[in-house]
Amino acid sequence: MASKKITLLALLVSLGTSGAFAQMAGTLNLMDSSKFNAKKMAQYNEWANGLPSSPFAPKPRDAWQLNVFGGYSGIFGDVNTAPGWGVGIGARKAIGYVVSVRPSLMYRQIKGMSYEKNGNIRNLPNNVQDVYRNAGLTSYAHYYKTEMWAPSVDFLVSLNNIMFHRKQSNYNYYLVAGYSPIIYNTGIEALGTDGTPHDYRGVEFDQKRGDIIDQLNTYYESRNNGEPDFETPARVRGRRNNFDDATSESQWVHGVNFGAGVERRLGDVVTLSAEFKYTTVWNRDWIDGYAIGLANAYTPNSDALFTGNIGVNFNLGLIGRKKASQQAGKDEIKKDLGDFSGKRVAPLWMHNPLSQPFGELSNPTRMNMPKGWLEDSDNDGVPDQFDLEPNTPAGAPVDSRGRTRDTDGDGVPDYLDKELITPTACQPVNADGVGKCPDPECCNKIPVAPPAPACNIGSLPSVQFASGRSGMSSSATAILDAAASQILANPNCKICVVGHGGSSKREQQLSWDRVNAVINYLNEKKGISRDRFVFKYGEAGDPNTVDLQDCTGEEGPNNVPPPHPQYRTSK
Repeated sequence: MASKKITLLALLVSLGTSGAFAQMAGTLNLMDSSKFNAKKMAQYNEWANGLPSSPFAPKPRDAWQLNVFGGYSGIFGDVNTAPGWGVGIGARKAIGYVVSVRPSLMYRQIKGMSYEKNGNIRNLPNNVQDVYRNAGLTSYAHYYKTEMWAPSVDFLVSLNNIMFHRKQSNYNYYLVAGYSPIIYNTGIEALGTDGTPHDYRGVEFDQKRGDIIDQLNTYYESRNNGEPDFETPARVRGRRNNFDDATSESQWVHGVNFGAGVERRLGDVVTLSAEFKYTTVWNRDWIDGYAIGLANAYTPNSDALFTGNIGVNFNLGLIGRKKASQQAGKDEIKKDLGDFSGKRVAPLWMHNPLSQPFGELSNPTRMNMPKGWLEDSDNDGVPDQFDLEPNTPAGAPVDSRGRTRDTDGDGVPDYLDKELITPTACQPVNADGVGKCPDPECCNKIPVAPPAPACNIGSLPSVQFASGRSGMSSSATAILDAAASQILANPNCKICVVGHGGSSKREQQLSWDRVNAVINYLNEKKGISRDRFVFKYGEAGDPNTVDLQDCTGEEGPNNVPPPHPQYRTSK
């Protein structure tokens, strides 16, 4: 019978895992409003729109989990337990992300055999004791069979689904505590089919344990014309003082469960679990039909139960119908193959509740964020956080604080000044920046102001790299994005990309790699021609910095071969 149960369990595992990987779990998407109860929509809308009145998202609807399990069962009692088995079914529901509740029902069948002939016949019912005494026997080898039903209500506490340094784990470790009323019926193999007591004087109890058990099994089969029938109801100890009763009626006792388990996630729908559970009962030493501390009306010990189960679990209500939507203006139906989910998420203990807030910090989707750290409203190359003149006209040269330049200090910015350098003696100037001094006689034919410079790009930023690496961080690419806008707005400017480093081969190559990474990004991602760049590397300066500089009029290569390619890195 036990082998059939194991075969059935293996079949359930194979059926469950065959379709599991089609529904591999993703992260918990709290932005999907279909996963929330209608009663919580007000809170959800306030949270989704970033209103301070609801800083927390409501708890989503999660699935019930159906549990089918079975495995080894035994009794911690006064008699050696033979391998027993049990099967059961349960349903688990999350209370929160850590605690869940699981009502279940389990059937167990447990046998135990003593391989020592030291049993006190007072453990047998009175009428069977008389049969043994009439035959001159005062001891026996206790052999029992217990069948029991065990409904349980257990609380499961997840230990590792809240993680600060990892999004999600495919394993969930948990502890178990709960209550179980044990309903049991115990029979003892004490008499043969002819009603005579078992006489063990022909059994050699001084040999190896396995040989004793084999000899006892052969003896019982011969006495019962086959399998033992456990014909004698075990004695019970009820709530009354009558200690001599024996009945075939089922008994029940309170039990408290403790245990631990692990669940292996195969996907959103199917999981596997392994669990050990220990059940201690209250003042009951007769589940195995035997009490070592037997006295007239009191037995001081209590039996306990244990199970080791393997389970297949199914999360209900996660697979919905495929949705189809009619594309506007067309007759064809566009199938949304990505939408297989129903209105529930996987059980909450399968999710890391920190994945959503941590993900929101790295890639905001709903937070009311301040202006970006590198936002440059006037595209003058100076971030708004440091720009003292945030509305500089396009193309106007600025200083390092974002203020328009006034080279001669006459109060007229350079981009409006028709006399770029006016001597102090010739000031004040007119609205065009021209001073009051007359032109020298020799210079009447010379233009008052020099021609406008070909390039007015202003200052350009620097890019920082992590020590020993040539890969660019998100902050570095953000700086280059702002610089690209500035470069594209000044097509007549030529840009020197300058890397720094020491004299060693490795440092020279690392400097080359960083300059090459910057030019490639501006060329490939921002569409700026390589002809506008001058490639410089290995120069004196901060080794972790690449500078962008206006070098209009300077000639130089826009690409050079790597100096020491054996040390190249892309990290």
